[in-house]
Amino acid sequence: IPELIHRSEDARKTRAVADISGIKAAIGTFDVDNGFFPKNLQDLLQQPSTDKNWKGPYLEKPPVDPWNNLYVYTCPGKHNPSGFDLMSLGPDGRNGR
Repeated sequence: IPELIHRSEDARKTRAVADISGIKAAIGTFDVDNGFFPKNLQDLLQQPSTDKNWKGPYLEKPPVDPWNNLYVYTCPGKHNPSGFDLMSLGPDGRNGR
């Protein structure tokens, strides 16, 4: 049973990495269309009133990680001030382990 739990957790981590890659691609497409990064992930789902070149939706549904937490997006990023930070809070749902 411990091996199955470990594999299940590995699968969740793999899915989170794939999700983040897809969200980054959506953010990049938004940037190409609008000339700037979205203010929040909701801007990828629904057109903000200030974005005239919006051609979305860029995502089909709100991005939720494998542990049922919303992905955390910050722009400008703390770790990437000229861009954005995007992360999952992981299995414990807390920032900064």
